[in-house]
Amino acid sequence: MSPITTDTHVADLVLQQPSRARVFERFGIDYCCGGKTPLETACADRGVDVETVLAALDEPLATEADDIDWTSVPVADLCAHVVGHHHAYLREELPPLRLLVDKVAQAHGDTHPELREVQVIFHATADDLEQHMVKEEQVLFPACVALEQGSSSGFPFGSVENPIRMMLHEHDEVATGLAGLRAATNGYEPPADACNSYRAMLDRLARLEADTHRHVHEENNILFPRAIALEAHPG
Repeated sequence: MSPITTDTHVADLVLQQPSRARVFERFGIDYCCGGKTPLETACADRGVDVETVLAALDEPLATEADDIDWTSVPVADLCAHVVGHHHAYLREELPPLRLLVDKVAQAHGDTHPELREVQVIFHATADDLEQHMVKEEQVLFPACVALEQGSSSGFPFGSVENPIRMMLHEHDEVATGLAGLRAATNGYEPPADACNSYRAMLDRLARLEADTHRHVHEENNILFPRAIALEAHPG
């Protein structure tokens, strides 16, 4: 494994060792949409000490179920994982979480007006995610699998880079929404008067953020570059 340096891109650090994603989550460092940023710059952007982050990255990290190296599996398997794990989670989680966000905003919005902002941002982000998944499953992922199987012509959208460009843009919009939720909730920190529903909402929003970061990382930094390479160099 390559040594960690301050000019290594944060996405590359996670590609080398997937468990490092948890370190970046802890410090609020973007390793998915902003994955091409050098570690030193990413730390400066977040206002965290790079030496502190380097020390955390050097600590032994226990392997968890999500810490899988997806860089060497077939494209078809990676697409199946995204659909079966991340998309399935979103389809199960977003509808009840919508209801919970609305419930908490209605019950506590007068004393915590920031919850109205949370409500607006969450609904917009959830809508974006639901539409995004359909496009990936119906258009982009089948094209990625076809490229792996040796078919690189006849796509109605032209080059695979065209839908990838759109998906990258939509990933950025979702990242902005998640950042807005984190800011509006003070980093998902419950206020002193938060009830159990309020706390549960914050916990579930934090999990949504972490899972979506992994989801986007696996696409932006693994799947999309592989699809582009397959198109450029078939066979």
